[in-house]
Amino acid sequence: MRSISTATALAVLFGSAALSVVATGTASAATANITSPGGLVADGALKRVFVGDSSTGWVVGTDYSGNVVASVSGISGVSALTVSDDGTTVYAAAQGTHEIVALDATTLDVKARYPVATGQGPRNLAFSAGKVWFTYGDQSGGGLGSFDPATDPASGTDPVTLGLMPEGVSIYGIGLLDTAASRPGVLAVGETGISTDSMAVLDVSGATPQKIAYYHGDYTLNSGIWDIDLVPGADEVLVNGSVRDAYAGGTFTEAGTYPGGLPADIAPDGTVAVASGTSIATYKPNATKAIRTYALGTFDMAALTWAPDNSRIFALVGKSGGGYTLKALTDPEKNVPTLTVSAPPPPPAPRSSPSPASSRRRSRCPPE
Repeated sequence: MRSISTATALAVLFGSAALSVVATGTASAATANITSPGGLVADGALKRVFVGDSSTGWVVGTDYSGNVVASVSGISGVSALTVSDDGTTVYAAAQGTHEIVALDATTLDVKARYPVATGQGPRNLAFSAGKVWFTYGDQSGGGLGSFDPATDPASGTDPVTLGLMPEGVSIYGIGLLDTAASRPGVLAVGETGISTDSMAVLDVSGATPQKIAYYHGDYTLNSGIWDIDLVPGADEVLVNGSVRDAYAGGTFTEAGTYPGGLPADIAPDGTVAVASGTSIATYKPNATKAIRTYALGTFDMAALTWAPDNSRIFALVGKSGGGYTLKALTDPEKNVPTLTVSAPPPPPAPRSSPSPASSRRRSRCPPE
């Protein structure tokens, strides 16, 4: 049970919204309520979930049961979160101060702040090949940069590097980023803010990123990108939770679709979770029939992410009066069939017996 003082502090943290843990079978309400989503990420090593609120500058951490275990303020305009491969550090994009902030994953204490020399960003983050990758810029030109945690600023070398988009790759607007644990050193980039929907897959395992595949949006694929996921076990990206685009020989082609929506995320084993309206459905790779569907009320979702062990989906679900609540959805890969119970047919109505009088009228006299 949480103490009154803790509950009061959390209510102040999230603008007087009550924070509670309510068990509801396979879908349980978690404790974090936020106004403006600013990142959602799960840490498999510590079994934690981290959520950012861009309007308040708070980052909060919960356990997998939804109990708030740590929080930190002062992350101005937080827009994205990512976690190091060993799960010990959370990195937050602070747009308000143009920094990447390193947080201790256990306590959320600030470990260090790293300035990014841009007036627009950093916006989106991903961790791959030992580095934090980030996007920045505006609609006239989106950029890619990296932060190397192994570089000590005291050495005189700046750990932050800008201008890393490979030759022949360009996007308008600040790009989306995604990685997959099964594809180390591979980074997906998606253009936002314009319908031409350029995208790229990059090899970031070396000293500088190299192009694996690039699509310069010509309106033949996707019609705008609002979500991009690198597909585990296949040379594909999932765009907008519905279109599978394969990349081979440096180009992209459509490979299939899901009956999906936005937002979306892919588990390490390839299971897809997509939101559609007020529900979330899960699908086996390349399947079109849902494994399971969660009905989540009457409000849309802002973000969702898988637990790295595939045991849960964490979703930011809209609530009455505005803002979002973090919910944990358990057993997302367990099929829960809908049972239809049919009542047996009613018995036939009993037949009435003839009256004695009618029997006499129908009877025949014996012959003499």
